[in-house]
Amino acid sequence: SIKDSMNFMFGRALLEKAELSEFSPDGTYQRASVHIQQPYNNKILLIVAESLGSLKNESAQQEVFRKISEKINHYEFLTVGEIHIDGATVQGEIRELCNKLLYRGHDTRHFTAADFTDCLPAVLAKQGYHTVAFHGAGSSMYHRKSLYPKLGFQKTVFNEQMQDKKRCHSFKGTCDSEIFPLVANELANHDKALVYWLTLTSHYPYNEKDIFNHRFDCQQFNIDTKMSVCNNIKMQTQFMDLLAELSAQPEMKGVEVLIVGDHMPSGFDGENVYQTIKLHRSIFIHFKIKE
Repeated sequence: SIKDSMNFMFGRALLEKAELSEFSPDGTYQRASVHIQQPYNNKILLIVAESLGSLKNESAQQEVFRKISEKINHYEFLTVGEIHIDGATVQGEIRELCNKLLYRGHDTRHFTAADFTDCLPAVLAKQGYHTVAFHGAGSSMYHRKSLYPKLGFQKTVFNEQMQDKKRCHSFKGTCDSEIFPLVANELANHDKALVYWLTLTSHYPYNEKDIFNHRFDCQQFNIDTKMSVCNNIKMQTQFMDLLAELSAQPEMKGVEVLIVGDHMPSGFDGENVYQTIKLHRSIFIHFKIKE
């Protein structure tokens, strides 16, 4: 389709524009992963959610993660907050995993494992944790096939390893809805585990064909249903509902969960979305499921 072709060309253009990255000397940026409990919990699920922003309407924002908050009695704690975010997806990943800020491009191939020894997966791997990373796109996207092991991930699961799973329209990648059981399995089969998941389906252009859950009613919150920001919010709600379902599974007992956006929703083609979403902001949701 035309949208699929545009999506592919958009991704290809990003790769072709990639320049060698550097670490920013500026250490004043924010990250949600600072809230992960220490000493570290035995099982951690860290999700960097594609294009998860922060809504100006507080009631609308609460509606997005309502299914999670409804299960509060199943959690040891539940915290919802907001951080300032800049950059693109790779910057968001390195921000949360490593407490570092990348700038001057997205090409990380020149870095070595020695550059990432203080990143969360590397630290936990040394402590005997099973460390695994999931992403529904191909491993060549932003050279994650080489980047993730350098960060300390012992196992990586990309689109290539999930060929039997349903494909969604974003980069023809594995649908996020297909990955939930795989995440649960990794957490269930290891006494100590860090599972990292970079989501994909909610990538621009927020294809409505990938929305099967329409619980979020844009009209109720005066959001134009024809605007792509409506699709973005529906996708985020859909993911949060599935995460709430996952948290209720027996294999998730004792797991600490943190979800935060990589960057604010983008690519709205001139839509006046800033009356709906906050500029350079993302919510984060942090909870621990009771044993």
